[in-house]
Amino acid sequence: MGSVSPPVATTAGLADSVVSTIPEIATGSPAYCQTATPRMVGNSGTAAANANVGNLTLGTALDAIYGPTNNNCPGIWIYLPSTALAAPNNVAGWYWAVMTSTTVGTVYTAQPVNGGVSVVDTPAPESGGSPGVAIAAVVNPFAPPTAPLTIATGSGNAYTGVTTAIPGAVYACPGGSVQPSGSIDFTGVASANNSAGAKTHRGVISAASALSSPAVVASNALTTGVSAVMTAVAALWLGVSNAWRFITAGSTPTFSSIDASATIYVGETLQVAVATDWLIAQQFRAVVNQF
Repeated sequence: MGSVSPPVATTAGLADSVVSTIPEIATGSPAYCQTATPRMVGNSGTAAANANVGNLTLGTALDAIYGPTNNNCPGIWIYLPSTALAAPNNVAGWYWAVMTSTTVGTVYTAQPVNGGVSVVDTPAPESGGSPGVAIAAVVNPFAPPTAPLTIATGSGNAYTGVTTAIPGAVYACPGGSVQPSGSIDFTGVASANNSAGAKTHRGVISAASALSSPAVVASNALTTGVSAVMTAVAALWLGVSNAWRFITAGSTPTFSSIDASATIYVGETLQVAVATDWLIAQQFRAVVNQF
């Protein structure tokens, strides 16, 4: 039995996050939407007014060197405000950086491709049109960029880390991807610097691609300088009055009304309360179980 790889649709007008579309999947098959490439928000700094190696300096030291000198780590995605880089890259968004220390690195013009290289395989139907064997596909919209890379020219001015909630990995699930009694399971791992300011990694569902007005399914707040695992949460769609039921161990259920018969967006947001603090999403995964 063969399989086909349908094209990935993209969502127009999405500047600050990456969207991968999950096409129709075989009945009952899970889609593993995940990325393990580091993604950082916050951390005020300076990008020097040149395109030289080492042009990025962060104000607060990271927990590791996110670069090849550290066991061939490829780098890290950093969310920069519009004031960090010179034109034409003076647009807020995710940029690729390769660090040579916990504070110094090189920032590149590379950004996550809208839709990435992510495809969820659709198994070929058996004779008679019944679904084939389910294939668990891995979707990674934040894969490290490939060479050749272009160093970005910095503005030369100190920039302030962004403190609003920033969408990271985002996945578009067409209407019907999750049937009544289906679910989405969330997990994630994040790290942060040691300070009193809140640093929050969230798993969310939204009716909007930019994850505006989301239903927060899972939330992981850090203040100490250690890594933490986002509590595993099951988001259960009832199929009645468009109701989702969010279940976390040790807590009472909560409900939301995002309609899964239309396109829904599953993803993560990252947020720091203090601009000089940083939060790194080390891993995020949402497993979409059709039913």
